[in-house]
Amino acid sequence: MNCPVLRTSTVAVLVTLRALQGLAVGGEWAGAALLTAEYAPSGKRGLYSMFPQLGPGVALAMSSTTFLITALAMSPESFAAWGWRIPFLLSFVLVAVGLYIRLNIEETPAFKQSTARREQVKLPFVEALRDQWRQVLLTGGMLTMTFGVFYTSSVYLTSHAGQAPGVGVLGLSRPTVLVGGIIAGLVFCVAVITSALYSDRIGRRRVLLVGTVASMIVGPSAFLIMQPGSMLSFFVGISLLMVVLGIPYGPAAAYLPELFHTRYRYTGAGMGYNLGGILGGALPLIVAPPLAAEFGGIGVGFYLTALGLISTLCVLAMKDTKDVVIDGGPPAVPGTAAAATS
Repeated sequence: MNCPVLRTSTVAVLVTLRALQGLAVGGEWAGAALLTAEYAPSGKRGLYSMFPQLGPGVALAMSSTTFLITALAMSPESFAAWGWRIPFLLSFVLVAVGLYIRLNIEETPAFKQSTARREQVKLPFVEALRDQWRQVLLTGGMLTMTFGVFYTSSVYLTSHAGQAPGVGVLGLSRPTVLVGGIIAGLVFCVAVITSALYSDRIGRRRVLLVGTVASMIVGPSAFLIMQPGSMLSFFVGISLLMVVLGIPYGPAAAYLPELFHTRYRYTGAGMGYNLGGILGGALPLIVAPPLAAEFGGIGVGFYLTALGLISTLCVLAMKDTKDVVIDGGPPAVPGTAAAATS
């Protein structure tokens, strides 16, 4: 691809498709979060809502396993020529399963009650920004660190740790990096489960703060630990990043629906989630390479510290919502826990 025009067009198409994919994922995540949160019994919203949050960890472990098996079963030349397509083709099975579930699931009781009271709005996007713009901005800022750490760990570290010519820094083999991805995905799942369960006991806000504050320390520490370039140091470093990622991500699917009114809860939660994805998911992949080139891996670590600080400040500006009622009942009484959604 030596033609500059063709190369530029290809990049533009890829960026556009990636943006559309992000919007779709954000919308489906919001739907999954709302379904689990609104169906959950009292006091167990964190437990029920953790299942959508396990998706990235399970996906990372499964994709790393699939690529590892594919890479070991064929030569590097065959893998580069056509083998890398196999994992993507296998994903059609998951798409079919997801579509079947999506078409057969019923609406939640909260949505049905809202429909009966004729609370639907024609422009939920506009009304959510008008009435709860603060929650949209704060939730986006709250999730900035989680997206930043996830994409740094799952995407950037793949090239940072590998042996790709002119890219790899740690000099680890492709199988080692993929095994690290499997371990990272499993560690992430454990952190999500633990934090989601604790959010039902001590509140969402406290758990979120533990994760965002810890990320400010773990970010540079993880890159220092990985600096020797050994297999063990890489596994420890990426696992630490996944722990501080999983802690705030676990309660997020319960926390965001609790922050928004029923009539535009789907839209509000989706906008906050997508905003966090833009701020935390896009920028690290752009700024990480030049930071690493100028300051080494520690520069990327301190960038994650900055994202952690932003998320911490946003969480501090928010209220805990563990006891908020989201069943579509009457408006919250000022001064009560349920008033946190207003």
